Amino acid sequence: MESDGRGPLLYAYRPIPANPMTVAVLLLVLVVTLVIGPIVAAPEGLWPLGGFCFLPLAVVLLAVALFKPSATRVFEDGIEVSLPLWRRLAASRRYVSWSEIRDIYPRAYEVAGSFLSPFASSAGTLVHTGIGIETREGRRILLKFTPGSIRAFRADTQGYLEAMAVIRDRFTRRGERMVTTSKSFSDAEVLAMQSRAREPLLRIEGVFTAFFLPPSVSSSSSWPSFRPPSPWRGRSARANDATRSFRTWQSSRNTFENGWNPPPIASSDGAPGAVHIVRTRAGSVTS
Repeated sequence: MESDGRGPLLYAYRPIPANPMTVAVLLLVLVVTLVIGPIVAAPEGLWPLGGFCFLPLAVVLLAVALFKPSATRVFEDGIEVSLPLWRRLAASRRYVSWSEIRDIYPRAYEVAGSFLSPFASSAGTLVHTGIGIETREGRRILLKFTPGSIRAFRADTQGYLEAMAVIRDRFTRRGERMVTTSKSFSDAEVLAMQSRAREPLLRIEGVFTAFFLPPSVSSSSSWPSFRPPSPWRGRSARANDATRSFRTWQSSRNTFENGWNPPPIASSDGAPGAVHIVRTRAGSVTS
C-alpha cells in the first residue's frame, strides 16, 4: 500500500491507548462520581452541584485523549514515529525518511512497575528494548514497545521483535548499513579484544596489597597525632574513680554480710501522732 510517496507499508504497530495506571485512575473517578457520589452526597444536596462533580472525570478523560499515542508505521522509504495527540496537534514531525537516518539500533529504556499495574510498585524498574534512531541533523528518537500487561513483560517484546525484523530485512534487501557511524573491526581485531577482555584487571599481588594497605596507612597516619597522657594530667579524675570503686566494694561487702535493709516505711494507724516504723530485716517490727 502506497502512502504519499513513502513506499509500501511494511509494518504497523499500535501501542495501547492508555497505560493500566491511567485506566485504574479512570475507574476510580468513575466509581466515585457515578456511584458513591449519588448515594452519599446526593441526600445532602452536594451532588451534582450543577455539574461541578463531573469536572474530575472530564479532566481524566481529556488527559487520556491528549496522551493517546498514534501507530508506528514502517514504510519502504521511511518510518512514521508514534506521537501522542497533543504533539500531533502541535504539528510535530512524525515521518523520517531512511535517507535522513544515520543510525538505527536496539536501545534499552526503563519503565516503572507502577506504569504497568497499580499493584506492581514493588517490581521496581522494568527494562524494555526499543529502537533508537539518530538522524543526520542530530535528532534522537526512541520507539517504545511497552506491553500493556506486566504478565507480558520481557526485555524483547513481540512488537519490538517484529518491527526490528522488518527493518533489518529492508536494509538487507537494499544492501545498506543500519549503523553508519560505528567503526568496523576485522575478525583478528575482535579476537584480540576478546583476549584482552579476559585478562584480569589486577594481579593477585595487587589485590592483597590493596586489601592490607589502607589499615597500615591509617594507623601510621594517626601515630604522629597520638600523645601519651601526662602523669600529672587527670590525677583528680583518677582519685575520684578510686574512691567510687572503694565505696562500691564496701557496699557490696556489707550487703553480703548483713543482708539487704530496705529503707524505713512510715505508716499511720489512724491515731493522732501514732507512727510505726517497720523494718523487714530479721523479721523484726519496731514501733
